[in-house]
Amino acid sequence: MTESSVSKEIITEGLKKAAESLSFFMKENLQVNETDFNISTVDPGREGASADKLFYVLSTEIKGELTGICFLLFDDSEAEELCRVALSDDIANNPAKLAHMQEPLLLEVDNIISASVITQFANRLKVKMYGDVPRMDRIGMSDFQQIVQRQLEPDKLILGFKTEFVSSKSHFTPDFFWILSPDFMDCVRRSIDNS
Repeated sequence: MTESSVSKEIITEGLKKAAESLSFFMKENLQVNETDFNISTVDPGREGASADKLFYVLSTEIKGELTGICFLLFDDSEAEELCRVALSDDIANNPAKLAHMQEPLLLEVDNIISASVITQFANRLKVKMYGDVPRMDRIGMSDFQQIVQRQLEPDKLILGFKTEFVSSKSHFTPDFFWILSPDFMDCVRRSIDNS
């Protein structure tokens, strides 16, 4: 097995765990479709995103023996879809209530997904790592790429993955970009050697 295939396997397991937790949270039976995954040192972006389109960018700092930062991106339609499914009609159809609940909802979704994937990495690689409290920004793609540039020190890796969470009533396809310390791949290699 390669470092890339092991990383994808761990992420896929983490996303399946996240789907289980989100199913309970959203009262919807969510499944995970195939994960599109890549490892690079190239700036992330969302294909076809116009310069003025805004995204909800949720960021979680990874702390412990392996460090980094993970970003989760939703566009307006994905955020609205999540709110429609997870919140009562009374809230989802009331602009004032929705404005009050949308940020906490998206932060909780980020917390569930990030924690699930980080936990899978920690367990599989046998390292101590955890996610800090997430934060949310509403920014354009060029602003997001500037944030990423500030995080990209030499030798840091970008794990990019996109997956579709689907149920009988909804689907959403967020983008994930994780910037990890250079020793991440060393830990993956050790886990392969020790298996």
